[in-house]
Parts: sequence; structure tokens; C-alpha cells
Amino acid sequence: MMQSAANDSRFFLQKGGMFMNILVIGAGGFIGKHLVEGLQRTEVKVLEHTRKDGDITKEHVLERYRCVDCVYHLAAKTFVPDSWEEPGEFLDNNIKGLINVLEFCRKNAVHLIFLSSYLYGQPMYLPIDEKHTCSAVSPYHLSKKLGEDICKFYSRYYHVDIVVIRPFNVYGPGQREDYLLSKIYRQLMDDTRDTVEVFDLQPKRDFIYISDLVKMLIMLKDKVKGYEVYNIGSGCSYSVAEVIEIMQREFHTNKKLVEIGVRRQNEVMDCVADVTKFNTLVGKIETLSLAEGIHNWHLEVRKKNENTDVEL
Repeated sequence: MMQSAANDSRFFLQKGGMFMNILVIGAGGFIGKHLVEGLQRTEVKVLEHTRKDGDITKEHVLERYRCVDCVYHLAAKTFVPDSWEEPGEFLDNNIKGLINVLEFCRKNAVHLIFLSSYLYGQPMYLPIDEKHTCSAVSPYHLSKKLGEDICKFYSRYYHVDIVVIRPFNVYGPGQREDYLLSKIYRQLMDDTRDTVEVFDLQPKRDFIYISDLVKMLIMLKDKVKGYEVYNIGSGCSYSVAEVIEIMQREFHTNKKLVEIGVRRQNEVMDCVADVTKFNTLVGKIETLSLAEGIHNWHLEVRKKNENTDVEL
């Protein structure tokens, strides 16, 4: 039986104290785990909502939380290929969850930081700023684009203070292995194979290491006012071939590259984030280069490599 919020201190904090009270929804996910760890090193109090704490697509699940100042909403279905197979489920899950979070923020005068996505499709220019036309190139991206429209509506008509972030390609320890860099990592670390298989070596992406994303997310908690959208990226792009070259150099491997030759539907061939707005209005941080990020990632994995179940 679920314990009453009135008797469970996990769900409430004292309002008006010297520390900001933060609720992280999606705290059990890749970004969520790293964000919680980062927030806990600052002068804030953190509440974590994971899947086991209740399905946020259901009404009233968030009502247990008290005295929250700011919400990071990170929970969503995210794997793009799956969204093509289950478009209705992605839209239903991601939109319903967001609406319930927005209702919680509206009723309790809580600020919101919403994790959106890259929404620019085939870019008309590089680097891509926040004014670039948005388009949905998959059901997943459609759920995020609609989510942004709903956020903007709540900010305009219900005066909910909201920051929307559009992260480009995030990577680092703990990411699911079906994402590009994790998939390449697995293949390079597999001593039983002498090849690395990828769909296409040409597409270029702007990669940002998870620790840099977390720093930027934490900086935003004090900047939530009105409605703002920020790109989050490194400002540089690398092709898949360049990524593998950097990783092989770091891991001292020399495996043959094999293109499967199946380009993804609506594949974007290059994208670079223009982070001028974030640097100007929030603050500038020196992000890690891809080589530095991969080096740090490899160190983290090696630290945890005390058993056969390595978490990438």
C-alpha cells in the first residue's frame, strides 16, 4: 500500500528555507541519475521521482510532493526507432506525462525545466540557433514539438515560468547501449570481434558529454522566468567515422569499419548547436571536446569494471 504523503518525508520539503527545493522527474534515467548526483553536490534539497514512484501519466501521482520550488521534467519515452513502431504510445505517454507535470506546476506555483529534444530536422543553416524552424522527423520528435507548444501555452495563459532545453547528442556512462556511441563502445571493447558495424559513416552530430549537460541544467535552475528555449550542445560536429577514429585512438584498437548501408528514415546529415543564447543569458562553460569526453567516459567504465556487468 502506498504510504500517505502526509507521513512520508520523502515527498515533502519545508518551503521558504535557505535552500531551493528541487523535484527531478525521471530521476532513474540516464540524464536523471547524473543530474541528481550533480544537484546533491550543490546547496539544494532534491526529491527524486522514478518509475517505481508512480506513473506520471496518471492523474494525482504528483500530488504527494509538497513545497517544491522547481521541477526538472526528464521522464519520457525517447528511443526514436521504437517511436516509429509505436507512435500512439509515444505520443500518449510523453504528452500525458507533461500535461500532468504542468498541472502540478500551475497549481503549486512551481517553476519548470522541460527536457525537449533536437527539433530542427534538416537544418537550413549551421550553426543552428533557437529561432530555426522546428519540424518533427519522427513520432518521438512530434511528441516533443507538441510538448513545447503546450509549455508555451501554459506559460502565456497560466503564467507558469518555464525553460525548455533542446539538447543535441548527449553521451556518457550509463547511457542505453542502443544509442550510437554506446553501441560503438561495446563493439570496440568486444575482444571477440575485429570489426565495428554502423549504418552510415557520414552523418555528423554535435555531441555533449553528460557532465557538461548537467552543469548547464543546474545553472538554469536560477534562470527560470517567463518562457525561454535554449540549445545545449558543444558547438562542434563530428562524423560517425571521426567518432570511431577518436574512440579507437583512446582504446588502442584498430578494428575494421563496416557500413551496413541502411540510412535511417529522415536522416540528418549534419547539425551544430549555436549556444550563443545560453552563453549570453545564463553563463558560459567550457565544454569537453569529444576526445576528452570519451576519455572521461572510459575512465568511469574502468572504475566500475570490477564485475562482468559493466555499465556503459
